[in-house]
Amino acid sequence: MQLLALGRFAIVISEGIAPSPATATLIALEPLGKVKCTQLVGSVMNIVGLGFGPFAGGVVAQALTHPLLTPCLVFGLAALLSVPGAHAYCCSAIRSQR
Repeated sequence: MQLLALGRFAIVISEGIAPSPATATLIALEPLGKVKCTQLVGSVMNIVGLGFGPFAGGVVAQALTHPLLTPCLVFGLAALLSVPGAHAYCCSAIRSQR
C-alpha cells in the first residue's frame, strides 16, 4: 500500500511540474507573439489532459485485454506519434524566426 501511495505522490508531483515548461515552450515557439492565445491553449490542453487522460485510460483498461499493460501501450504509441509532429512544428517555427 505504501508503494501505491508513493507512486500516486510521484504522479501528482509530475503533473505539477510538467505543464510550466510546456507552456513556456509554446510561448517561445509562437512566431507571431500571441502570448495570451498561447497561454490559453497551454492551459486548456493541460486541463483536458488531466481530466480526460484518466478517463480514457480507464475506458481502455476496461474495454481491452491486459488492463495493466494496454493503457501503457496506448500512451506509448500516442507519444511516439506526437514526436514527428512536434519536430516538424519546432523546425518550422525556428525557420520562420530567422
